[in-house]
Amino acid sequence: PTIVSLRERAERIRVGELEKAFSLLGPPVSERDKKTIEAMSQAIVNKILHDPVSTLRESEEKGDSSGLVEAVRKLFSLGPKKG
Repeated sequence: PTIVSLRERAERIRVGELEKAFSLLGPPVSERDKKTIEAMSQAIVNKILHDPVSTLRESEEKGDSSGLVEAVRKLFSLGPKKG
C-alpha cells in the first residue's frame, strides 16, 4: 500500500506540473511534443522513485519494513498506513 500511495502521489504531482507547463507554453503544442514531454516526466518520476521503492520491497522481503514504511509515509506526506 505504501508503494502504491507513493506512486499515486508522484503521478498527481507529475500530471499537475505537466498541465501547468502546457498552459504556459500555450497553443499550439504539437502532439509529438506533448508525448515527448510526458515521456520525459514519467522517466524522471520513475528514476526518482526507483531506489525508495526498491528499498521498501527489499525490507518487506526481509520482514523488517515497519519503521521504513512509517518513515516513507511521513517524508512523502502519505498519511497513515491503511490495511
